[in-house]
Amino acid sequence: MRTSIKIIFILLCGLVLTGSRCTDYIFSPFFNRPESLDPETPQAALQIQQDEDLAGEETDCRVEANRIDSVLLLNVLVGEATPERAKSRYSKIELDVSVGLSDGGIVIADTSRVPVSGAGIVSLVLPIRSAEALAGAENRVAVIAVTRYLDGGGNLALPMGRTFRYCTLVWQDNQ
Repeated sequence: MRTSIKIIFILLCGLVLTGSRCTDYIFSPFFNRPESLDPETPQAALQIQQDEDLAGEETDCRVEANRIDSVLLLNVLVGEATPERAKSRYSKIELDVSVGLSDGGIVIADTSRVPVSGAGIVSLVLPIRSAEALAGAENRVAVIAVTRYLDGGGNLALPMGRTFRYCTLVWQDNQ
């Protein structure tokens, strides 16, 4: 009898949450929308470097891939946390990056827990896991980059920085 009451209670709670259109950003700083944050909440800047050669074109950025070495070359800009006093809250920054095909969602390269010494450009060389999924010419890929600002104990000290960009993967052949 008690088990069925618990199940009914859990189902009712689920219906209430679904009916109120709760979304993940209510429960996690990872999903907080910028307009919902207090201006004093630390913000961690993160962006994927844009290619100046492609300025004005439809694509946001370019990810170069080396066919011979089967690697992706990617630059990510990790920013300082703001406001200024937030810098004292963290002692270490880690970076996660995933690159996947925008059509089909296959992850072709990724890395996690890359230690970052501080704010600035981080150049990554990511081994391609699924080279057979790539076309011979250009491919449209989605790049997701996440920064974790950690305290001395390895716990999350600030809201995670996150960016998502669609890029064009361009093959670069070694001569």
